[in-house]
Amino acid sequence: MLRCFRYKHGIYQWSIIGVPENLLRMDLSSVYPELKCRVISGRIIKGIVIPYYSRAEIVLKYEYLLVIV
Repeated sequence: MLRCFRYKHGIYQWSIIGVPENLLRMDLSSVYPELKCRVISGRIIKGIVIPYYSRAEIVLKYEYLLVIV
C-alpha cells in the first residue's frame, strides 16, 4: 500500500499519475540488440515520434495529468 496525498504537502511532493492515453512506448531491442532493457517513450505529432513531456512540463500543463490518487 502506498501512503499518499492528493496535493503537494509535507513529504508528499509528487502526485501519482496514471498512464496518459497518448504515451507511446517502444522496445527497439529486436532491431538494435544494444538497446536491450531500454524502452523509448514518446508521443506522435503529425506522424512523427517526438519525446514525451518531461515531469516539469506535465506539472506545468496540468491538463495532461490523470491523477489516480
